[in-house]
Formats: sequence, structure tokens, C-alpha cells
Amino acid sequence: LYSYQQHDTVMLYNTFEQLTRATFQEFLEQGYRDFVMQRFEWPDVTKGTGFLLSPYWSAEEAHAHAAELGPKEG
Repeated sequence: LYSYQQHDTVMLYNTFEQLTRATFQEFLEQGYRDFVMQRFEWPDVTKGTGFLLSPYWSAEEAHAHAAELGPKEG
């Protein structure tokens, strides 16, 4: 479980939770408009099939995260 704080709210999410249309819709309803998708590798996740989606309040925050990723990671 990972949490981070943005704009005086804490968002918790399970990194192994499958992203669905409903989950994505919840992000949009909460006001998120910028996202970073990156490769995610874990022993029980088939190689090349795991991804992590991180929602951000602003494009600047998303770009800062994306800039930290290695080649072909995000």
C-alpha cells in the first residue's frame, strides 16, 4: 500500500489493484487530470504486463515524476 499527500488530502491505493474504467472514472471525479504510467515489475507479475498509474493534480507534478523515470520505464 502506498500513500502520498496532495493538496491537504491523502490518497491511498493498492499497487496491485487492477485499473478499471470505474477506478479511472473515480480519479477523474476527484479532479485528477494528469497521469504517469510506468512499467512495474514484481516477482508474481508476468514480465511486461505490470504497469503502475500515478494520478497528479497538475501537469507539472506529472512531468516531474516522468522525468525521474529511466528509458522505457514510463
